Amino acid sequence: MADDEKSMRRIVSLSVVIFFILAVAACAPFVARAQDRDVKGEILNYTDSTSDVIAKGRGLLTEKFMADDLVKVSQIKDYLKASNASKDYVVFYPTEYSLILYWTKDYKELMERIDKQDSIFSAQYKKVLPRNDLLLSKLASKTSEQKQRVLGFIDAADLGEVNKDFLKLNLENTIAHTGGAWSRDTLNRMADDFLSKHPGSKYDGYVRKKIRYKVTYDWGLGFEFFSGFGFFTGSLGKNYANSVPIGIAFDIQYRNWVLYLRDYIGFSKTKSDMSFNGGIWSANSQARVFLPEASIGYVITDSRLLKLAPFLGISSMDIGPTSSDQTAQPSLKNADMGFSRTYTFGFNADIKLSKSRTTRKTGRAKNDFLMIRVRYAYNMPQFQNAYPGVTGDFHSITIGIGSFERRSKRKY
Repeated sequence: MADDEKSMRRIVSLSVVIFFILAVAACAPFVARAQDRDVKGEILNYTDSTSDVIAKGRGLLTEKFMADDLVKVSQIKDYLKASNASKDYVVFYPTEYSLILYWTKDYKELMERIDKQDSIFSAQYKKVLPRNDLLLSKLASKTSEQKQRVLGFIDAADLGEVNKDFLKLNLENTIAHTGGAWSRDTLNRMADDFLSKHPGSKYDGYVRKKIRYKVTYDWGLGFEFFSGFGFFTGSLGKNYANSVPIGIAFDIQYRNWVLYLRDYIGFSKTKSDMSFNGGIWSANSQARVFLPEASIGYVITDSRLLKLAPFLGISSMDIGPTSSDQTAQPSLKNADMGFSRTYTFGFNADIKLSKSRTTRKTGRAKNDFLMIRVRYAYNMPQFQNAYPGVTGDFHSITIGIGSFERRSKRKY
């Protein structure tokens, strides 16, 4: 009887354990859902008070700036900087703050920021940035439109000539980098004038590194596929018909000097029967004109649409039967005139089909473009040295398509 009672107790205890496990398992989804609701509610009710204050402050500052209430702009700027001095938030982007300081006439702070500019820019990427708004756009557009007014503020300030001239130059540079109307040549000229007027000033390094930016284009490479026509003069013109070429060319440019390497293969015909050592080369036979060339050109015009370069150099011309005709009639090998030294000059006109651009990755300007090249060349072969009485020159006009690429290098 005692054993039966113990067995019964074990069964009851096991049943209780099983019931408890089942009850926990059944309640688990409800508990998880309740926790999810709590987390969702926490997310929905979350507010970033610092970001909210910054966003609203920037919005109010924008409104007051457009209303020309510069006193209130200064007060809002000071409040936001003081009350949100946390190292984890950006209140104003560097360019925004510089423009604000120009308008609020806080020149001392503005000039103190110059030496710290690099660290200010790099530090902002580790912080929480402001929400997207129109502050920079409004600051930039109004500053560009009312530049003379801001320059008047600077002239009226008690700053000294060097500081005034620098602030004016820096204002031009800031406007240029916020989308205002500007010219790189004009900005460089202003920078040169400042450096010349104030040699060795405390702003010298900044102007040279951050404002004045002059580039040079040293090395460039190009290629071209071309065709066209060519014709002989003199006795060569009596013996050979006009030539229609195919060819390829490469340009290697250093500054304004260009090395042209070209390979001209012309398709022509004989006009009359020509005797040679071992036979007759019949009229209307296919002839090939080979004209490899190396010439030097100098770019005299390089505008947005057109590049012009006269050239002169040396080539080597050969006129002879096709290789297939020579295979069929081996004696025709003697009809080949062989390569003769040829003097060449003319000009290239490159019509640009695309604009130069700036690479996003490096920021370097690229003077590159697709082009149509129209080329005239006057060639003077010296066949008379080997074949007395064989005279004449060769004119060619070709039209090619190609591209040219030339990257800038900062000069200073």
